[in-house]
Amino acid sequence: MVLVVNEVKQSVQQRLPSILENCNGVGMQTTTHPLSQLNTLKTDDYDAIVSVGGDGTLLSVVPHALATKKTIIGVNCGKLGFLTMYSVEDFIQALPLFLQGNYKTVRRHILQAQTCDRTIFFALNDIVIKSKALRLVPLDVYLNSGVWVTHTRSDGMIFCTSTGSTAYNLSAYGPVLHPSSSTWCMTPICPHDFFNRTLVFDNSIHLYVKTKEDVEVVVDGKKLPDIKLPLTLGIAKKTIVFTQPDNFSYFENLRTKFNW
Repeated sequence: MVLVVNEVKQSVQQRLPSILENCNGVGMQTTTHPLSQLNTLKTDDYDAIVSVGGDGTLLSVVPHALATKKTIIGVNCGKLGFLTMYSVEDFIQALPLFLQGNYKTVRRHILQAQTCDRTIFFALNDIVIKSKALRLVPLDVYLNSGVWVTHTRSDGMIFCTSTGSTAYNLSAYGPVLHPSSSTWCMTPICPHDFFNRTLVFDNSIHLYVKTKEDVEVVVDGKKLPDIKLPLTLGIAKKTIVFTQPDNFSYFENLRTKFNW
């Protein structure tokens, strides 16, 4: 395993020695790699990427895991840690199972977006379109078949996966989608419309989004430079794989993380 660690987090600095000691104790070959140097990460000799930090650390690892087809193990040393399914204690307890290859995996859907010049990018949580200026941005949304869906004027639009429905989408009063559901959604941010509801789509639906305004495109919390609309968005054919504790309950996670 290769451990990608958010080296600036104090909680990671405090817990990492114990994680490494226990990995060595069960005879597991590991190496650590700082999050700040993720672009130099090489995973050819490892079966999985262990994200040690919070949800932001895990989201940063996702593009590399997609490109290399590696499984992600999320270890939470952050605050909320909704995506990181293992506490440090749970991860240490599961080490013998990882060593035996005896662990449960789940596949999560991801969003794919393509620009008119065929630039493609992916998101586990969400793709957000916002105005570059501090004003409303008009967006026209169509089905990829050409059928008009809506015209909105808002602070922006969130397009999220079922996994990402508990992130920015939830803050914008969007619905919670079960991560195994074949759905994704579009949620306006502070719309200047009477209709301000989320639209939920089947995974087979692809959208075409355009505007005449200059916009910012933010993918899993990271702003992409020089992205021009129109965009075609939809659920990708590829998925991303996570390990999941045997005793993991999605609804218990909701109750615990959100005081539900």
